[in-house]
Amino acid sequence: MIATTVKTGLLVSVRSAQEAVAAHAGGADIIDVKEPSRGALGRADSAVIADVLRVIAGRSPVSAAMGEIVDSTLREGGGPSSSPSRDREGAENPRGHLAPPTVVSKLAYHKWGLANARDKPWRKLIQTEKKRLLATRLVVVAYADGELCNAPSLNDTLEFVCAEQSVLLVDTFKKDGRSLLHWLLLSRMCDLVQRCHDANVRVALAGSLGVAEIEKVMAAEPDWIGVRGAACAQGDRQAVIQESKVRQLAGLIHCWTAASRTDANREVGIAGESDV
Repeated sequence: MIATTVKTGLLVSVRSAQEAVAAHAGGADIIDVKEPSRGALGRADSAVIADVLRVIAGRSPVSAAMGEIVDSTLREGGGPSSSPSRDREGAENPRGHLAPPTVVSKLAYHKWGLANARDKPWRKLIQTEKKRLLATRLVVVAYADGELCNAPSLNDTLEFVCAEQSVLLVDTFKKDGRSLLHWLLLSRMCDLVQRCHDANVRVALAGSLGVAEIEKVMAAEPDWIGVRGAACAQGDRQAVIQESKVRQLAGLIHCWTAASRTDANREVGIAGESDV
């Protein structure tokens, strides 16, 4: 009998093709594209997403932030002429640069946030977006500090994601140095991840996580740990991704997972011997 444990991967958020190359070389398991100057889930220009897809060339899964589902849908319904233009696929294009219509459909995952969605029909909006882009997995972003951005509760979001069989990312909306652990007790985190796995739903944890925080959060055994600031120079999420920092984080996470599997298999072996 072989024990199973989650193989936690490292997701690194990048803002350019150059950063994507560094993140991949450093051992990131998922390359995530977003523009940090545009907020917690700021969408990068479509040309940037296309460039990242080009340089990664299928060597790693690529995900991208699409923004907040309510804001994007409201603009799609007809906003002022000054509103950002949209790709032919309907994805928001903040600077009005058109990209090939297949850019979003080539992603492994596309992420939508729930800021300002608490009193809106967010479930229907997510379901509509999921049906519109069937070629890529939809990730619902739940904010642990949702009270600061009028987001739905973690419990409501968790129940919805499990029912929809989507992917869940638990993150922080306000990037003020307070980590995910400030808003969410580790015991609650562990319970949340377990509920997702019981429903065959994959889950990522992020939110100003540095080495010290990652060492604690790993106990929850998420599918991925997401970072940006921790992989940047001086820990500044607005700075440039550094390959050496990514390699350090990847080593930490992958070694922890390997050690956990070894311990789990040893425990199963001992239990099996006692049954003989």
